[in-house]
Amino acid sequence: MPLQFSSSGLRDEYQRSVETLRREFDQTQDGAALVRHRADGVDDLGLRLWQENFSADPALPQGLALAAIGGYGRRQLFPFSDIDLLFLCDDESVESVHKVAIRQFCQALWDIGLRVSATTRTLEECARLTAANPEFTLSLMDRRFIAGDAALFRNLDQEGLPTLLARRRQPLLEHIAALVSKRHAQFQDTLFHLEPNLKDGPGGLRDYHTCDWLARLLPAKTLARETAYENELLAERRRDAAVAYRFLLTTRCFLHYRSQRDDNALYWQAQDEAAEIGLGLNVNLNENPGHREAVAPALWMRQYFRHARAIDWTTRQMLDEVPAGRKTLLGQLRRWRSRSTLEGCPVVHGRIVLQSPEEYTDPYRVLQVFELIARHKLQLSREAEGRLAECLPTLAQHLPEGRELWELLRAILVAPGAALSLHAMHALGILELILPEFHAVDALVVRDGYHRYTVDEHTFLVIANLHALGESQESKQESSAPNSEWSTRFGEILLELDDPALLYLAALLHDTGKARSNTEHSQQSAVVATAVMERLQLEPAEQETVLKLIRGHLEMSQAMRRDIFDAETVRAFATVVGSPNDLRLLCLLTYADIQSVHPDALTPWKAENIWRLYIATANYLDRSVDDDRIHWVADSETMKRLGKLAPKERASIQHYLDGLPQRYLRTRPPKEVLDHWQMAARLAEVPAEVAVHRANGGWECTVVTRDRAFLFADLAGVLMAWGMDIIKADAFSNVSDVVIDSFRFLDRYRTLELNPGEDRRFTQSVIDVVSGKVPVERLLAARAHTAKAKHAKTRVATRLEFDDASSTHSTILEVVAQDKPGLLRAITYVIAQQQCNIGVALVDTEGEVAIDVFYLTQNGAKLSAAVQQQLHDALTAALPA
Repeated sequence: MPLQFSSSGLRDEYQRSVETLRREFDQTQDGAALVRHRADGVDDLGLRLWQENFSADPALPQGLALAAIGGYGRRQLFPFSDIDLLFLCDDESVESVHKVAIRQFCQALWDIGLRVSATTRTLEECARLTAANPEFTLSLMDRRFIAGDAALFRNLDQEGLPTLLARRRQPLLEHIAALVSKRHAQFQDTLFHLEPNLKDGPGGLRDYHTCDWLARLLPAKTLARETAYENELLAERRRDAAVAYRFLLTTRCFLHYRSQRDDNALYWQAQDEAAEIGLGLNVNLNENPGHREAVAPALWMRQYFRHARAIDWTTRQMLDEVPAGRKTLLGQLRRWRSRSTLEGCPVVHGRIVLQSPEEYTDPYRVLQVFELIARHKLQLSREAEGRLAECLPTLAQHLPEGRELWELLRAILVAPGAALSLHAMHALGILELILPEFHAVDALVVRDGYHRYTVDEHTFLVIANLHALGESQESKQESSAPNSEWSTRFGEILLELDDPALLYLAALLHDTGKARSNTEHSQQSAVVATAVMERLQLEPAEQETVLKLIRGHLEMSQAMRRDIFDAETVRAFATVVGSPNDLRLLCLLTYADIQSVHPDALTPWKAENIWRLYIATANYLDRSVDDDRIHWVADSETMKRLGKLAPKERASIQHYLDGLPQRYLRTRPPKEVLDHWQMAARLAEVPAEVAVHRANGGWECTVVTRDRAFLFADLAGVLMAWGMDIIKADAFSNVSDVVIDSFRFLDRYRTLELNPGEDRRFTQSVIDVVSGKVPVERLLAARAHTAKAKHAKTRVATRLEFDDASSTHSTILEVVAQDKPGLLRAITYVIAQQQCNIGVALVDTEGEVAIDVFYLTQNGAKLSAAVQQQLHDALTAALPA
């Protein structure tokens, strides 16, 4: 007969306890106490439910036990975490007999209000490690008895699992290392994300649990250090990690209560709220966290990063202790190479060991060691790290000065592992001895909706990406392995630099001004760099090169917001750059800077634009009065290729191209130009020709039709109505009023991909709107009730700028605004209302910042001052402030 589980009374009791715990947490901010008390409360509920129901059947306790595992097993239940339960069965027959009762027990817990994650295993299954699910064995390492057959649980707890861990220790250690590596890779192997995940990210809660597992699995002789000092250092670091862990416990409880779900990401709004109450700022092992005064969010996040850094350090150190796997020939070679001597420094397992005490206080020797780290991509031993940190005051007193110090720093900067070495120097405080100004950007958070990492981490990534370009050249020369097309191209530029060290120094200092000003940080960074270079006694010419690069490190990105195929754009940019070597420096820094913003920032489209602008500007700087002739040769070559594709249509193709800007011809292969010409030729029979296809991870829609008022705005409206995110757009027209509008967009809901035939319906809706058969407002109205506005992480003030100087034929309008659905339509609708014609449209998005540039004319001429003012007023009224 099925058991009858009663949960009605327990549900009310549980809800009262939940409310009590919430009130206590609001008063104390003690996350460690909260998760422990909640686990104890669930223990009590589960035990009472078991006793009231299972105990009524004398047969049930035999061969069946209830255990807490995972986080619940650690007595750490966060407000909205799942309850990890193990129903331990003596054998499969017990599992079969009590299957229904187990399900009813779990349902009763759900009815009480608990999120249950239960698993049923036999004793034999628990004592076996499966490669497909090593996480289960790890969850069993944190186990507690709750109810049922205590003898059965003791069998698992004292015999089955210890035997498994002893017998399968090495495979389990390897599984742990692989799981951590895979998890860290999801976060680009850095903890310095502006919106980190405090559970799964590097330096997070899972890393701390990993340290606990490793401490129990690694042999005692492995964990024992060679010296008493190293043991003391490791103990101190682990104490720091324990304090950090308590901070993370409190923060995760706060996040759960804030979002009323299992939420572990520190989004900006959550950071603001945590900083407002000073969450966890006085947390330590002996003191109640309590309530603190409000602090700035950036300062609160600095505390988070420093806590996460302590856990991350401990995790990486302990993972280094995981023994190598099976003794393959490759493994034997690696172990043989793990103990060697490099320029007088013993190297053990890839770590440099400093032997004599004098080496820790000799700044020359210390900086030479960091040069070795940079040249060979090594690390320091634990003891070396600890002693160097202690010897900082002595090092500071004897630090070289002036040009001598610059030469030591230069040797580190130009080595392939410079970023690794600088990272280690920064963590130990040695980088700040050389460059005190760099301390201001330590774990500095700058919220712009675009950058993903802290300023210091972004800086090291820039240097790492620059060196990766050099390594791409070496691999090209030494092996046949395929290389990234763009890394190879830009790597060739790196080889042409007069002095690469100046590029790396500029990269190291280019964002130091963000600690003083985020809006004008280039100029502030130059001020910081001036003080640094004067102290390092760089030559005046070297200083000028670095300062010019830092002051103008955003110039190339800004130039790409113009039509880079317009001769005026290239001419103006070349005037700013000045010389071929300065152009090479700026090009490389721009490439690496964008690449280091976040993993997806450097799209193929941006890389291609950087390259095209570099080539066009290099050509301009290399010639004087040959512009027209060389452009004509390029156009003639293109015409030859078009002529080969359509030998009898040369005159018709030339007529189609008449009046189109050079940008159109240079950004499209001849085959695509020919397709557009053929689409234009069919306009006598149809109102519009539309082509939709996949492009660079998204979609591209090209519309060829006759020009009319509000056309571009209506096309943007169609895409908005279909729920598409426009990321790029081009608009061109020829003298015959044929327009070629292209939109690159992301299909957020994979509508076109998952629904066969939907692309045809999409195409037809574009044609219907272009022809006037269906008003775009009807499509937008149908979409309005389902569209959900994104919650902005940062507020972007709208800015409008008109430029009459950068183009000989158009007035350029640049709109910077908060990115949101429908923005492009709103802008272009107002432009059409003011009877302005869009010759070229360049649409770009950086995080939550939309940067849209339009080349405008009215009646074939630039906009008058009066029209510009009218357009400015109309856009100001239509767009959010």
